[in-house]
This record gives sequence, C-alpha cells and structure tokens, in this order.
Amino acid sequence: MVMYTERQLDLAFAAYVVQLTKIKVEQGIEIFIPDREDFRKIYEAVWEDILEDDFYSDDSGLRH
Repeated sequence: MVMYTERQLDLAFAAYVVQLTKIKVEQGIEIFIPDREDFRKIYEAVWEDILEDDFYSDDSGLRH
C-alpha cells in the first residue's frame, strides 16, 4: 500500500496536467487528460512499481 497525502496527489496531478497540456499544445495532438480520481490510480501504480523495484533502492535504503 502506498501512503500519501491529498496535497501530494494534488501537486502531482497539477504537474501532470501541465505537462500533458504542454505536449498537446506544442505538438498539436489530442491527448486524453484524466480526471483526478483516474490520476489517483496512475499515481498509486507508479509509486507501487517504484517502491517494489530494486533499481530505486540500494543496500543503504536510499532512494535514487
């Protein structure tokens, strides 16, 4: 289970939407922008992958 605050989710969602919008405008392509609750699923899945992957941590427990 990934624990995070709603503020962390909101900040990540805002950054995500900004980047998708930037790509949409600069490249002139249609990109689906999920709503906040759909983004929550993406956010949790990405963090679960990061936390389970040995690449992101070493023996000292530090995250890269």
